[in-house]
Amino acid sequence: MNFSERIHEAGLLSAKKQMPAEIRIASMADDLLTLLNRWQPVTIIIETSSGKVNPRRHGGKGSGLAILGIAIGRLWGQVELWKSTLPVEDRMMVNVFLIRENRWIAGRSKAERQQVIALTYPDYDASKDRGFDVSDAASFAQWFIRERQVRLAQYSIREIATLGLLQ
Repeated sequence: MNFSERIHEAGLLSAKKQMPAEIRIASMADDLLTLLNRWQPVTIIIETSSGKVNPRRHGGKGSGLAILGIAIGRLWGQVELWKSTLPVEDRMMVNVFLIRENRWIAGRSKAERQQVIALTYPDYDASKDRGFDVSDAASFAQWFIRERQVRLAQYSIREIATLGLLQ
């Protein structure tokens, strides 16, 4: 599978909007299990809601937050269930992180985030990503990797300082 196919696999967890929410969520959980079994990831990041509502979305009334909460809980549960089926030594290597959306978005619009992904990944095809789901997944992953690198560097500097190697 080439990179272009792999990056668009991020859109795999989408269900037809005409279906009732509980069926869409169950379908996404099944697709997630398929992805987990195929990729066997050791780091899993899940976007959670801060509970704050963008005033431009649904008139600022929070429409859909309850459904989003159910979906996040179901997908997180699916990850933990999958993780529990792994041998103990593998299970200990899997890290699951829940990140609030306002922490990584930092005020940037979906269009801005999509532009960065299009510039970063030439194989990314915005025409296949009408809802910006793929670009958001890639942006979220980029943010997480940068955040981990910064924390690792900070940790390393503290360790070096503790050992007296910095003068």
